[in-house]
Amino acid sequence: MSTATIATNGTLARKQWADTALTQHFNKFPLLNIMADGNGGMTLKGAIIKETLESGEGDTKDYAFRAPTSTSTVKTGDQRLEGTGSSITYGKDSITLNEYGDELQVKNRTMNKTRTKIDVDKDTSEALGEQSGRFAMVKVLQALTDVTAGRTQKRYLYGSAEANYNATHATALANVDATDDKLSLDLLGDAITKFRTQSTGIGFMQPAEVILKDDSVVEKFIGLFHPAAIRDLKKDTNFKTAVLQKDNALFDVISGSNFVGEYEGCLIYGLDPVDTENDVLLLSGVGAAGINVAHNLILGKGAMVVAYGKEAEPDTSIKYSMSNNGNMIVTKVGDDHGRDTLWAWRNVMGFKKLVDGNTNEDYAAAHLFTSAKGGL
Repeated sequence: MSTATIATNGTLARKQWADTALTQHFNKFPLLNIMADGNGGMTLKGAIIKETLESGEGDTKDYAFRAPTSTSTVKTGDQRLEGTGSSITYGKDSITLNEYGDELQVKNRTMNKTRTKIDVDKDTSEALGEQSGRFAMVKVLQALTDVTAGRTQKRYLYGSAEANYNATHATALANVDATDDKLSLDLLGDAITKFRTQSTGIGFMQPAEVILKDDSVVEKFIGLFHPAAIRDLKKDTNFKTAVLQKDNALFDVISGSNFVGEYEGCLIYGLDPVDTENDVLLLSGVGAAGINVAHNLILGKGAMVVAYGKEAEPDTSIKYSMSNNGNMIVTKVGDDHGRDTLWAWRNVMGFKKLVDGNTNEDYAAAHLFTSAKGGL
């Protein structure tokens, strides 16, 4: 009998484990269509910038933001130019890569294969990728809702009144009430106008490029709202007459979301909790009289970065599968004398909301806090 070119225990025979897991990782990442590939930190077109780096865990990448130059220094006629110009200034932020991973256990693997027609290896690879994708989604939302960096009054609106703002975040949240601070079209319009016309620096938030279902590209702001806020919006008397939603809207590009419509250049999405453990956009009991508050997001161009680095191959003889570009590794070891199988996924990733280092202000992430009382 001739020998197979690729041995059954060879790495090439198992490469589909990691490829399958990485595919599921992105399938379970709802914000893929509002992402855009970066280019050395300078091309910030999507709301979320996706970087694929050659480096590994622990490496840091810098992002520079070139601030607009004032027009007040422009010279007229024969006024002297040389030696009178303004310096180009850059704000800066950085992202650091970390390794993440987890283990899934398949008990009595031999008996499982006897009793079911399921391809256990393929199904387990998909389960690994699904968990990794949900984890990445949670990390993205946690980064975007981070109030410890980039928080300024020009990027934050607590309910319907500017007077609700306070230098202490918890105090400002306690000013959001269940009567005046429900999400409505009027409030949304006020918020969008504020965020696109106010900035600590000279420049303003710019709309992001969005890939539609027909692969065309438009520039829009992306609104991610908690379902409790969307419920109040749909009860707004102006909603049905002011917002047009088509059954097969091209803007329905965030998988698993509820596309509500477009208003004031902002695409409105109801973003469900990632799972029962992670309802990141809901702040429980922090509003006036202890009501729940929704932390809604309005994203522009370059709101945050998700970076993928390279995994290192194991040093031992452990069975493993590496994705083609090394962004994911899946490993498999036997346990209990071969009856059980322990699987694990690992990714090198980084998640960072971008903050302009010159102004200490969120570069393109704005925050609208509304009531989330009742029913949820």
